[in-house]
Amino acid sequence: MKALSVRQPWAHLIANGEKTIEVRSWQTDLLAEINLELGVSFDDMGFDRLDVDLLFDGDSRFSELFEDDPEVKETKASLDEIKAHRKESTEKLKEANSAEFYFVVVCKDEKEKRELLKSMKIPAHESWVSAAALQGLKRGSDG
Repeated sequence: MKALSVRQPWAHLIANGEKTIEVRSWQTDLLAEINLELGVSFDDMGFDRLDVDLLFDGDSRFSELFEDDPEVKETKASLDEIKAHRKESTEKLKEANSAEFYFVVVCKDEKEKRELLKSMKIPAHESWVSAAALQGLKRGSDG
C-alpha cells in the first residue's frame, strides 16, 4: 500500500479533484543509505521499480533490486502453468455446465402437459424430460 501525507488546504483540493499533480523532492542519498546499509527494501518504503528508476536516474545498483532471481522466475513459470491449467479447466467446466443443450416445450394448458408426459410414460409431476424420452415418442408415432 502506498500513502502520501498531505496537509490542508491541499488535501481538500486533492479530494475534490482540483489538485491533480503532487510534486515532491526526495533525499535520494538518504533513501539509498536506508536501502543499502539498513536493508530496507524500496517496496517496503512504498516505491515501485518505476519510482526507483526515476529517483536514481536508472542507477543499476537499485534497478537490479527489482530483477527476478532464478527461484522467483521458476515460481512465476509455475504460476503461469497453474493459471493456464485453471483457465482451461474453467472453460471445460463452463462447457460442461452450459445450458445450451436445454430447450423448453410449451403446452397450451396443464391437461396437454399431462397427456404429453403420459404418452412418454413420465410421471405428471416431472419437470425435466430426457432427449431419449422425446425420441421414444417420435419412434412410437413412426411405428
